[in-house]
Amino acid sequence: MTSQDPTLPKPITPRLTPLRGPAATATTLIGATCLVGIASAWSDWHRYGVVDDYVAARPGVLVADLNRADSISVTVGVLYLCTLVAAGVAFVVWLSRARSNAELINGAAHRRSRGWLVGGWICPVVNLWFPYQVVDDVWRTSDPDTPADLHSVADLPRTPRVLRWWLVFLSIDLGSVWLYLSGDEDIVRSLRETAVLNTVTTVLLCAAGVFAAQILRQITEWQAIPRPPREEWRRT
Repeated sequence: MTSQDPTLPKPITPRLTPLRGPAATATTLIGATCLVGIASAWSDWHRYGVVDDYVAARPGVLVADLNRADSISVTVGVLYLCTLVAAGVAFVVWLSRARSNAELINGAAHRRSRGWLVGGWICPVVNLWFPYQVVDDVWRTSDPDTPADLHSVADLPRTPRVLRWWLVFLSIDLGSVWLYLSGDEDIVRSLRETAVLNTVTTVLLCAAGVFAAQILRQITEWQAIPRPPREEWRRT
């Protein structure tokens, strides 16, 4: 029996962080955000209807009805903000662990450093594409078909699923900008425009949520695949 040459690197079996728990948490919170978003769209239409009836002096519509409609809209809006923040935090927690696993699975250099896992979401301008690049690189380095000895993922083609999710996600913010720039002084028309926009953004939010859940599930499943020991990997 011959002993291993001490000058050679020892085979390394990656010890990956389990992702099923964080992925389930993030997916559940994303789903909850979509449901509250639907409730938010309904509350905007309800408020618009009540205000429209009041302005038109329709019988049975009182100031108390206006206050109640406003209260419902504000309550649902706060709940929506809370679930949105919780879902975002859960997604970033999952992404951080998935990124660590991806670096063990594949030696390819990612386009962004680990600091951009959080900074990419909050820094102006770069938040338009840095989060996409981070998720896209994790996807590509987690894919079993990606060569494990690849030096960098920069030259690999874009991932359609990740790109689709990101474009839909960005379009939600564009709708908010449009509403801000096209504000109407007439309260009834303004509330109607808000309700229409909220309905559109809710549809986009649900679509982005479905795409995000698919990304969570696919990367989690890929990283659960047993990996053979690797002699070494390169990082830059």
